[in-house]
Amino acid sequence: MCCFRLRPLFLLQTTRRISHGKRTVVGEWPWTVAIALNRNNYSTIICGGALLDRRTIITAAHCFERDDAQYYTVYFGKYHRRDRLDDRLVKFSLTSRIVSHPEFDGITFNNDIALVKFAPSVQYSVRIQPICLPTPRSSARNLVPPQRGYVTGWGINENGVVSEELLMAHLPVQTDQTCTEAYRRQGLNLTIRPGMFCAGFPQGVISACTGDSGSPLVFYNNNTDRHILEGLVSYAVNGNCGLPDRYTVFTRVAYYMPWILRNWPR
Repeated sequence: MCCFRLRPLFLLQTTRRISHGKRTVVGEWPWTVAIALNRNNYSTIICGGALLDRRTIITAAHCFERDDAQYYTVYFGKYHRRDRLDDRLVKFSLTSRIVSHPEFDGITFNNDIALVKFAPSVQYSVRIQPICLPTPRSSARNLVPPQRGYVTGWGINENGVVSEELLMAHLPVQTDQTCTEAYRRQGLNLTIRPGMFCAGFPQGVISACTGDSGSPLVFYNNNTDRHILEGLVSYAVNGNCGLPDRYTVFTRVAYYMPWILRNWPR
């Protein structure tokens, strides 16, 4: 799979928002896609995802309450939430096939990953480009404290309203033990499984939280001028995003690379 070199314009329940995130620049994160649920002749953005190739995206399995692909639309090159603010560079396609991990557990959120095929295929542009998938080496380098990744999404912000623009947060990776102990202090017995990792600030404030589900967490490699997809937003403690000790849990993409390569609908 081909992914492009791209220098960042600047460096700096299930989860549905980026709390205290920064506004992005149009076209800054060209692999970020919006997934909308079609209902009563109206589309509502419910999740994010990342573009893998001209016909496939990757996202979280819990985004799809219905397995029927006809209920979903994927938007590419999008910046504004509202369709009426889109320009001609924003494209959209209907989903044609949803491949969720067969062992996805909606209670523990284990194996929270899905591949989605769509039609028609999308043409790459300055606003629409695929993301690079991880390798064991990239994950060993990126998924350790104090490394930080960039997560983007259109979810609910710190004011409790959905963001009208694509937001970004720069989150530090935390150890599994840090997150497990933080949740236990809150009386929650949550397990960070091998296919997961967590990120966020101990003091809270900036986090991914309630619409950001499935959104990509990427890391920039200065040597190659490429961004690497390491995580997909999976879950956080419902209603407590952006507060101290409320870390976001991500699906560890590298852990699922064998499954991804077997099931990539090409």
